[in-house]
Amino acid sequence: MRTLIWIAALCSTATFLPAQEQFISEFYERYNQLDEATEVDVQGWLLKLVAEKAENENTRKVVQKITHLRVLAMSEGNLVPAAEYRQLVRDLKRTSFEELFSARDEGDDISFFIREDQKRITHVMLLLHGKDNFVMLSLEGSLDFSDLNDLDLDIEGMEHFRKLPESKNSTPRA
Repeated sequence: MRTLIWIAALCSTATFLPAQEQFISEFYERYNQLDEATEVDVQGWLLKLVAEKAENENTRKVVQKITHLRVLAMSEGNLVPAAEYRQLVRDLKRTSFEELFSARDEGDDISFFIREDQKRITHVMLLLHGKDNFVMLSLEGSLDFSDLNDLDLDIEGMEHFRKLPESKNSTPRA
C-alpha cells in the first residue's frame, strides 16, 4: 500500500512540473513561427561544444553548467501585444520564479527572473519588451549567482546580463 502511495505521488509530481512551464512553451510556440521572429534553441551537449571554443575561461566554465538555452527575438518590430507581455510576467511571478529586477531603458522594459533550488539557480528568464523589439531568453542549468555575471555569449539579449547585480542582495548595475 505504501508503495502504491509513493508511485501515485511521483506520477502526480511528474505531471505537475511540466505544467508549470507550459505557458512559457506556449508563448514560444505562438511567436516563433512569425517571419519577424528569430528563435535559437540549443541543448546542453551543443553548448558544451561551443564552450570549448570560448576564449574566456569564466565563460567556458559557466556554459558547461547550462543544459538548455532558448531565445526568441524580434528586432524589427515587436509583435507581442503589451497585454500578452504583462500576462507572461504575471505567469512567471505566479509560478516559482522570483523577479530579480526590472528596469526601463530607453523605452524598453527589461525584467530578470530566476528559479532557485537550494541556492542553485535552475532557470533564468530575461524579458525585454520595447516598441521595436522583443527578447525572451531562457537559460536552464545549475548555476551560482556569480555565474550570471561571468556569462558572455554573442546572443541577442546577453548584453543585459551586464546589468545584473554582483550578488542577489545588491542593487542592479546601470
